[in-house]
Amino acid sequence: MTKAIRFGLSLTMAAVVIVGQPASAQFAVYDAAAFTQRQAQNLQVVTQLVNQLTSLENQLKALKAQAQTLGSLGANPNVLVAAQQQVANLNQLMNTVTGVNYASANLATQFGKAFPGFTQSSSYAAQHQQQVAATLAQEQQALIAAGYTASDVTTSAATASSLENILNTPGINTVSAIQAASKIALLGVTEAQKTRQLLATEQSAQSTYLAHRTSDQEASDAAARNFFAPGSVPSPAPAGT
Repeated sequence: MTKAIRFGLSLTMAAVVIVGQPASAQFAVYDAAAFTQRQAQNLQVVTQLVNQLTSLENQLKALKAQAQTLGSLGANPNVLVAAQQQVANLNQLMNTVTGVNYASANLATQFGKAFPGFTQSSSYAAQHQQQVAATLAQEQQALIAAGYTASDVTTSAATASSLENILNTPGINTVSAIQAASKIALLGVTEAQKTRQLLATEQSAQSTYLAHRTSDQEASDAAARNFFAPGSVPSPAPAGT
């Protein structure tokens, strides 16, 4: 495993630790504020990813145009080094998108356990996982176009690893590799945008549920206070009357 991939996986795990630890790994989370804070962290991370992946896609497009003009990356070490660095950056960002989705799925599951009355939790968790699977399938197609087969790629980390291998293998069409990287960066932008929208929708639904839950609890508490307030319950009649 290359240094870039190890760093990318570490970044992914950091995202999971920050925004989606299992409740058993820390305190039992039943505080609505804790869920709100974690969701805000997820939204912040994924918004940054949209911007970073968009910028990287544009850089890859420019690099591809430069490579086509030069005719051969191998004849220009500076362009080759730039391509390798961009793919390493892509690896880190795609791993982080995957990490945020898995962390968000975990958080949705936790919310469902903490608040069983919120029945959409399993649906949200499944949607986050489905986004990861859908993007991976499209990444594989991009690599197939660059000369690899689907069997070479089973995870997002392997996708980036395969691209790095393409750029380090003599005789491979490196322009095609950069084009594949550009396509994958665009897939990352799309996944990050969808994740941001899903999180916003999920947060709105959870906030609405919690608001109703708080309102119902306050109404119940008020009814209890009124029931036990002095004079609210008739005194029993004296014996013998």
